[in-house]
Amino acid sequence: MTPTSIVDHEHTFRRSGYTGDGAEGFTIIDWCTVCRAERRRPATEEEASGIRQEWADRDELHAVFHAFCKATDGLSGFDLMEAAEGWAATHPDRVRLVTVDDSPHHSSSYLVFVTHENAKEFMGTTVLFVPQLSGNPTEFFLYPSHHQQLAETLAWLEARAKAKPGMFEVAMAAAQARKDRP
Repeated sequence: MTPTSIVDHEHTFRRSGYTGDGAEGFTIIDWCTVCRAERRRPATEEEASGIRQEWADRDELHAVFHAFCKATDGLSGFDLMEAAEGWAATHPDRVRLVTVDDSPHHSSSYLVFVTHENAKEFMGTTVLFVPQLSGNPTEFFLYPSHHQQLAETLAWLEARAKAKPGMFEVAMAAAQARKDRP
């Protein structure tokens, strides 16, 4: 629908967004959910101040991850793993490491978890798979609903692992059985 300039309107408008970069002010976009009319108006100083604060909060939300990316730009493999260890040590409330096995080379690799949060909100977590030997890292994002799915899957795997002996326990039992034979 074409934006409409409406002075007298019988429905209530809701804020649907804004435009502008702050340098020349902001334009608030109001939207009527009943008749779909759109109204644009200059932001009040209070609204502009709120938008600037949203921007500052958003910058803080991603600050640790962006700093991590900048500090580790160009690194891969073992060098990136060492850098991630440093970040985890200096940002224990925002960066965590999980050791995994790199399937092609059977070498230790990392899952690096970096949260996107500020004092007011938690957006989610970027996870980087950092292979020690087999190339560049892979990255994906977990929203809070994904965290729950991952936690449920890990709990399911943990229950399965506890229900049966692991391959090392089986190997040790077999070695002990061979040793105990006359």
